[in-house]
Amino acid sequence: MAYMHRTSDVRKGDGKGGAGLPGLRAAGGQPLLTVAAAVGALQAGDYIPAPVGPASTSIGVPAPAVAAAVLLTAVRSSRRVATVVVTAVVPGITVAEAVMQPGFRVANAAAMVILLVAAWALGRLFGARKAMARDAVDKAAALEREQHANARAAVAQERSRIREPHDIVAHNVSLMVVQTIAADRVQDRDAVKAHELHRTIEQTGRAAVEELRRLLHVLRTDEGEDGDPSRQPPQPTLREIPRLVESVRTPGLDIDFTSRGAPARPDEATLDFLRSVFPPEWREPALGHEAVAEWEQDNGVVLPEPYRTFIAEISNGSSLGPAGDGGLQPLGWLPDTWPDLGPRQPGEPFPLSAAWPWEDDESVDPEDPRIDAAFNKGSIVLGSEDGPSFWLLLTTGPRRGEVWMIADVGAVPAPGDQAWGFEEWVRRWHTGDDWWD
Repeated sequence: MAYMHRTSDVRKGDGKGGAGLPGLRAAGGQPLLTVAAAVGALQAGDYIPAPVGPASTSIGVPAPAVAAAVLLTAVRSSRRVATVVVTAVVPGITVAEAVMQPGFRVANAAAMVILLVAAWALGRLFGARKAMARDAVDKAAALEREQHANARAAVAQERSRIREPHDIVAHNVSLMVVQTIAADRVQDRDAVKAHELHRTIEQTGRAAVEELRRLLHVLRTDEGEDGDPSRQPPQPTLREIPRLVESVRTPGLDIDFTSRGAPARPDEATLDFLRSVFPPEWREPALGHEAVAEWEQDNGVVLPEPYRTFIAEISNGSSLGPAGDGGLQPLGWLPDTWPDLGPRQPGEPFPLSAAWPWEDDESVDPEDPRIDAAFNKGSIVLGSEDGPSFWLLLTTGPRRGEVWMIADVGAVPAPGDQAWGFEEWVRRWHTGDDWWD
């Protein structure tokens, strides 16, 4: 065919094209101008045929090279450069071909433009997919960095949570050692004091075990527990400070604790419940916070919540209940059947940390001073039940805030070792169930 003339010259052109590849790589991802210039020079020297044959009936070797250059440029370049290629460079190549090739027709130009624009569009498609893949990789890397950061933050938070119960356990164990040494030194000359220290050691050990349970709860990863692997145990609050102070003061350590400002207010749901249980016609006038604070100052104690807010804002006692004999006593009042065992001292440490049925303890002397202390120290009297039995709300000691029952035969937390607070005591009475069921 006339189109495939100068076969030897075409082979020469192929050799020069292979030698131009390093130059193409040196173009830094922009091979189009290099290839176009090389094709134009070779075509002008009549070394290679025209990219598009007569009447656009055939495509020569230069056409795929130019199309490949357009495709690579569209893949590697930015949107701005790619736009310049399709709007300026492709028409420029077509015009150059029209100038260099005699008899260049509209059909030739159309075939040339379609070929190059198709290559450009394919290159932009590949470039877009490449950009999407690169963005996906970047997002995955960013997500991985964020996950690592979140993991480090979670570890730091867990360490902070663990540190608190760890310190409390360490303190309790140290306190047990001190109390054991003290009990050993006084047991020969003061058996009562040694017995009291032994009870305090027992209570401190129980507290240490409870804190260890909290610590282990932080560490456990059992996802089956309540369906929530992130469930956290309740953290101690400022309300626990008096209890902690009393636990250290009980063995005889001299600790001065001063509280300024009102204690934390109970939540409104608790107060609404207490209001609903005691109708207005059964309420004694509330004392007000100023009078309550004055009573606390005189007695050296801070009343536990929600009892404190109850008598300050709702009712200072009620003949309706919960106590069966005469109802709820006003603050500081005593039932008629209360034994005369000396002055009450609600600010002194409550001497017991566990139930003590002294009637069944053959080693207890009827004049044991701890019996009088259990009646008079570290509590207020809520009311009486069945004559000589009395409800106490503990105001000091490790079990501050609990409701106990005391009688001439012993003292016990109600209804057992896991004692009620004031709110739970009122709820039990309100349901009408027996106290000890």
